[in-house]
Amino acid sequence: MDEGSALWEKYCGFFDKVFSEQVSYNEKEKEGLFEDWKLTKAAKHLCPDGVERFEDIPLTSYHDYPILVEFGKEVERLSEKIPRGKEESLWDYYDRISRQAAPMLDGWLADGYGFCCQTSGTGGESKWVAHGESLLNNVYRDIGAIITIATTSTIAVILALRCSCAA
Repeated sequence: MDEGSALWEKYCGFFDKVFSEQVSYNEKEKEGLFEDWKLTKAAKHLCPDGVERFEDIPLTSYHDYPILVEFGKEVERLSEKIPRGKEESLWDYYDRISRQAAPMLDGWLADGYGFCCQTSGTGGESKWVAHGESLLNNVYRDIGAIITIATTSTIAVILALRCSCAA
């Protein structure tokens, strides 16, 4: 297998599966993530009597997660107290200070702390949202897929073959 094929298989092989296999895979992933989420403090907070089906999780708003409000306040406090380095990117700066606040999230996320981001506030107040490591890893994988698709000459051939087979 050449390097291009290996990259395609690693980042885009999922797209080679028939649609029903993709759906089945995503359903299994959702169930696995749901099982992990049911063990979190967030699940116990929102569903104190437990929850068996994903569809039974109540609709929520930001303020249903007081830990995120506290986390955001702590990130803000740290940003006022700790200066950004002269050559430090915003990503690195907020990664550094948010990791100091992240221990308060232990048990609230389905996996370890990955990163946080601040909303624009266009829907009201600006909010800080924390995400787990798995989302960050998925973002990196998806970026790899986008780059692979955007830079491979094979994609045109594959799409052409699929179109001719479907006809």
